[in-house]
Amino acid sequence: MSSLSSALSQCSSITWLTTVIGISPALGAFLAGLILSQIGEFSFILAATGIKYNLLSESTYQIFISLSILTMAVTHFILNSSLFILKYLSKLPVPEKLKTGSYPMSISEKLKLEDHVIIVGYGVNGRNVAKAAKTADIPYLIIEMNPEIVREERKW
Repeated sequence: MSSLSSALSQCSSITWLTTVIGISPALGAFLAGLILSQIGEFSFILAATGIKYNLLSESTYQIFISLSILTMAVTHFILNSSLFILKYLSKLPVPEKLKTGSYPMSISEKLKLEDHVIIVGYGVNGRNVAKAAKTADIPYLIIEMNPEIVREERKW
């Protein structure tokens, strides 16, 4: 039972944290929390270590293993039904800011780009790819989720 409550609390924590700091709208954050709440394979090693040092009883270990396998199996179905889950959750009466997040994105004009490079993230590698594309006269589009980086680069 502790594995299930751990997975649910991890899901809740991810949802709350990403929504509060504005990284993601609540619905997307909830879905990310569900997906990341899977108890991974590394937990088997930790559980075996718990048995070795008498931190877990044999019955608790069996329950832990069962719930770990269950969360691994359910994750696939959650991924496959993610659009349905989001559509259902979007119908719930929640404040608009929770639906859009702190940094709602709007497209002011439709982009008509063809034969271009899409750079996801403008960290060190993204900057290098952009520099190379600019040098080679290849059109590119940068997608960056960090508002600090976007604000800084817009100054140029």
